[in-house]
Amino acid sequence: MSKSKHHFLQPLAAAVGISFTLGAVAQESENTGALEEVVVTARKQAENLQKVPVAVTALSESQMQELGITRLDQVAKQTPNVTLEASRATNSTLTAYIRGVGQQDPLWGFEPGVGVYIDDIYFARPQAALLDVYDVARIEVLRGPQGSLYGKNTIGGAIKYVTKSVRDSSPLSVKAAVGSYNQRDLKVSANTEVIADKLWVGGAVASLNRDGFGEYLGPVNEGEENYNKDSLAYRLSAEAQPTDNFSVRLDMDKTSDDSNNRGGYRISDEFVTGAAPLNNVFDTRSGIDPSQKVENEGASLTLTWDMSDSMTLKSITAQREGSTLTSIDFDTQQLSLVEAPQTRYTDEQFSQELQLTYSGDRFSGVAGLYYFDGEATGAFDLDVFKSLFADGAGNPLIGTRTIGGVSTKSTALYAQGTYAINEQWSATVGGRYTKDEKSTDSFFSSYNATAGIGDFNNQLVASDFTRNPEWSEFSPRVGLEYDVNQDVMLFASFAEGFKSGGVDPRANLLGNPNSGDPFDPETVGTIELGMKSQLLDGRLRLNVTLFNNDYDDQQVTTSILIDSDGDGNAESFAGQVVNAGKASAQGLEIESIAALTDNLRVNFTYGYIDAEIEEFITIDPATLAPINIADQRVVSNTPENTVNLGISYDMEAFGGLLMLNTNASYRSDIYLFETASPIDQEGYTVVDANALWTSAGERWTVGLHGKNLADEEYRVAGYNFPTLANSIIGYYGDPRMITASLSYQF
Repeated sequence: MSKSKHHFLQPLAAAVGISFTLGAVAQESENTGALEEVVVTARKQAENLQKVPVAVTALSESQMQELGITRLDQVAKQTPNVTLEASRATNSTLTAYIRGVGQQDPLWGFEPGVGVYIDDIYFARPQAALLDVYDVARIEVLRGPQGSLYGKNTIGGAIKYVTKSVRDSSPLSVKAAVGSYNQRDLKVSANTEVIADKLWVGGAVASLNRDGFGEYLGPVNEGEENYNKDSLAYRLSAEAQPTDNFSVRLDMDKTSDDSNNRGGYRISDEFVTGAAPLNNVFDTRSGIDPSQKVENEGASLTLTWDMSDSMTLKSITAQREGSTLTSIDFDTQQLSLVEAPQTRYTDEQFSQELQLTYSGDRFSGVAGLYYFDGEATGAFDLDVFKSLFADGAGNPLIGTRTIGGVSTKSTALYAQGTYAINEQWSATVGGRYTKDEKSTDSFFSSYNATAGIGDFNNQLVASDFTRNPEWSEFSPRVGLEYDVNQDVMLFASFAEGFKSGGVDPRANLLGNPNSGDPFDPETVGTIELGMKSQLLDGRLRLNVTLFNNDYDDQQVTTSILIDSDGDGNAESFAGQVVNAGKASAQGLEIESIAALTDNLRVNFTYGYIDAEIEEFITIDPATLAPINIADQRVVSNTPENTVNLGISYDMEAFGGLLMLNTNASYRSDIYLFETASPIDQEGYTVVDANALWTSAGERWTVGLHGKNLADEEYRVAGYNFPTLANSIIGYYGDPRMITASLSYQF
């Protein structure tokens, strides 16, 4: 794939032209209606989306129902410059990139670059973060660094999953869905007022099941489903209003996913047998046990005290924990050449936030204290050529063992406020000071029978150490807003954030004594110029953002010189995670929706990004001198262009309201790793269509949803190990899916 260069203003002019053309059509129509106001909490206060000087996309419960959105990654189709996918070999681990910033490796020693939040509570690990959509009020996607209000690990942005309040929910709601691949979903929620205007309780449960898109073909696991779904989730809530100005909310949730591990599709011929790739990309020859168990649960207590009409104090206390037991077959062959048969992850976290918000005539803002205490652990063996080298009991004698954990204590103080200078001008200033303290334990060993090292009971220990790094960072935000009139706002801002540092979980001190050295945080500084507008009597919403990212101290795995005998001269070099990278990105984002008539709407989103690695320092193997190989590196999981075009039409039919819509989502070429590889995905388009009928009393809803109607085949993740059993493996997005749904609510 080639990395094309567009003139920066050409995509902007084209997209704005399309949007204003739609608006002109709307202006000519006599049957028009204003678009509904969208309320978001992007700045931790309820605000009109069009008055928030932040690049944010918000999808309400009704919008997601109309679009047939059932999983968090499907939100990316509606959001420019955003990539949300299932990580390789998993169903529920999230790979998230926004504006070229994210985290490819979900191992416990690395932090994500995009923060996920459930009701303002940070979801610290990517395992189980690919959330199913149920009992949700809206999902907000904030693009760009959110360091001042949301803290560390939001240098790309933040995703907010906002659940429904029991006091605002229907007494009973039942939704059943059946579809392709024997899909069988049931979602039920019930809520009741126990004490009038004082106490409400409720809950929701979702049972999600589907057969696999393919199957395991090997004799070890013949007939096992591949890409199936077997998930059960529930949420319990209680809200109390003891006095007019004090409220309490208690939430508990749990998800248990027993879906099989996703077996990969081998793009290359088999290493030993030479067998050609299979015909169906969802089938696999993997000989590994596909059983998998992912659990995640949490509880939170929110206390809200309205101290006055303009000031509110809130306390948010939360605890979460999760565990994953899975396996990874890196070569996807029956011969078990390269695999991690028992991979375990666990995590637990506690957080406490005190938040004070103020909203006055000329000033509004939020300030708070935040504390986080978390621990993430993991363990896996990488067995190499198990079928060729094993003891009498079948245990592998060649491979590595990795065990480790990281404990994190993070404290932060933040404040951000907006002051109205006059009727048109306002200024925003904010900042967050964060202190991170980590304790990392790491164990790495190898076992190699052919070298006479021995088996599990006689390992060569390469690393067994503890490191206790700590950092402090300040993340500022400054902005200036100008209200051209009541319908158009212009804004300019600078925001900065950081992704926490750490220690390489795979550090090999025997090969490189420095590989256990901590690496520092990454930082991203972003300049934004934007416009938010509601035009043509509220019938056209057009939001445009230009941005420039400066990405410093990027954490990269590079080569370091090794002086093994201490004579001052390097004899070799080995891998190490260091802050040796620098990148930049410039781009634009356009979001528009036009009500052409009372019944017909067109929405258009466009994202363009020119992302480039500017510095990637490593060691030249020939001269042993540091060199910059940035020209050999690319930004992964970041298509240059993302486009979504949707048309919706509603009309009275069959005694109710019938809503029809179709969406075409295009993503240009995608690099799945930081270097070009055979698994990179060329540009593709996914077409969806939905029909939704709602009865006159809005109690009954019947839906028909079609996803990927053209049955487009596209890779979302993979492995590229050509020197390790020629393992070039791909994982794919969902094929064509047709789903029928029926729901009823009191």
